[in-house]
Amino acid sequence: MTQEHTSDVIPNPQDFPQVGLADVIDAPALQEMMDDYYALTGIGVGIIDLNGVVLVGTGWQDICANFHRAVPESCAFCHESDMSLASGIPPGTFKEYFCKNSMLDIATPIMLGDRHVGNIFLGQFFYDDEEPDYEKFRAQARRFGYDEAEYLAALDRVPRWSRETVRRAMGFYSKLARMISRASYNNLILADALARSERAEEALRFTRISVEVASDALFWLTPEARIVDVNESACRITGYTREELLRLTAPDVNPHFNAMEWSEQFATLRQQGSLTFESELRTKDGRLLPVEAVANHVKQGAAERNCTFVRDIGERKQAEASLWLKNHVFYASIAANSIAGIDGVITETNDAFLRIWGYRNRDEVVGRHFADFLNDPNEAAAILAALNETGLWEGEFSASRGDGSVFIAYGLATQVRDRNGNLIGFQSACMDITSRKQAEESLRESEQRYREIFENTSDCIFLLDVTSDGRFKFAGFNPAEEEAVGLSSSELTGRFVEEAVPQEISQKVIP
Repeated sequence: MTQEHTSDVIPNPQDFPQVGLADVIDAPALQEMMDDYYALTGIGVGIIDLNGVVLVGTGWQDICANFHRAVPESCAFCHESDMSLASGIPPGTFKEYFCKNSMLDIATPIMLGDRHVGNIFLGQFFYDDEEPDYEKFRAQARRFGYDEAEYLAALDRVPRWSRETVRRAMGFYSKLARMISRASYNNLILADALARSERAEEALRFTRISVEVASDALFWLTPEARIVDVNESACRITGYTREELLRLTAPDVNPHFNAMEWSEQFATLRQQGSLTFESELRTKDGRLLPVEAVANHVKQGAAERNCTFVRDIGERKQAEASLWLKNHVFYASIAANSIAGIDGVITETNDAFLRIWGYRNRDEVVGRHFADFLNDPNEAAAILAALNETGLWEGEFSASRGDGSVFIAYGLATQVRDRNGNLIGFQSACMDITSRKQAEESLRESEQRYREIFENTSDCIFLLDVTSDGRFKFAGFNPAEEEAVGLSSSELTGRFVEEAVPQEISQKVIP
């Protein structure tokens, strides 16, 4: 066995483990070229990848094609020789060896960068100054079941070449392998670079599209505050065309722009990289829109830009104002407001709730079940049942203060649902109506005492209503008056005085 160097190793800066030899060579073109070379020189060739797949082949000898590769056992020796005996050859060299079927082969590797991807073989020959071992081949014929006469005849047809011919042929094949390696690697690098470039361009196109269709407005500004690029949303939100915006500067669209502070602000942006703030944007028709801006410092080479995304927060400001108002109404209300989860546990209250129930802070209330603040557990169960069934409860109930005292409250409670309609809790507003209930009771007692006097006195009493035109109607008589006039209260009630009694009497009754 011999080994020779033909050139320096091709340096490899990168590896491509997913690419095989068949992916980088033009096998049909090489096959056509090597067919012509074989016709001219009678010297065959085999280009085989590391999986044993023959990609290019010329000049295969009958002894291999019709015998060695025709029987599975000896064919396995061929593949093993192609794979193992031809491995480990340094790039730029070739190795001579006898294959396991006793044929002389020479191989030189094909590299992809620094990765071995295949071999070029010069094979099935003998040197013209050596005689084949016929006994060995007869033994092989018997072992593998070949027809011995035909096998030996095929052996005699194997070419005999001088060592100089083989050296020159392998010099040619080594150069071919180097050329294939370099061309394939360069093509792969080029294809990879093109693929990367195409991916980058595609990513850039999608980035530009995503910026254009983004809901946020985008303004690119120079350190001199000139607008040099915008997206479609910037045009939509300001009412300007792109061409109009590119003729403007920051002061034209920012009513709060301060030329004295701009350089300092740009320096701060350069230092911090990004700034978020709220401002206003002046539209083409003069309206001022509340906006949230996110400014980013971008540097490309020597060029600096302020890349600012602007979002219209008008609706958010309105929502914040509405939420503030609702919170203010909730917390500032004179009614005792509270919110509870679907389990009835209180999650929030206002100051009026604490004052009415006699607690100092919310921690004493939040986290407790609302039934803890009612005097009667059965009332609490009834309220919760009504809320779950109808979504609404309204009425009076007996409440228990923090000190254990009891008062009468009037409450209105409703379900609370999220925007998807799912029940998430309950809210209620309550008032202490103990004083009102006491006043109502006092009034009932007073009315009862008056009724007893009205019904039982011996003095005559009658009641009159005054109409809008100044006339008088009877509204009622007590029993003494009925007995005196001889008429019942039902007969006179609702009648005008002058119609019901003689004029001389009515004049005495009504001056």
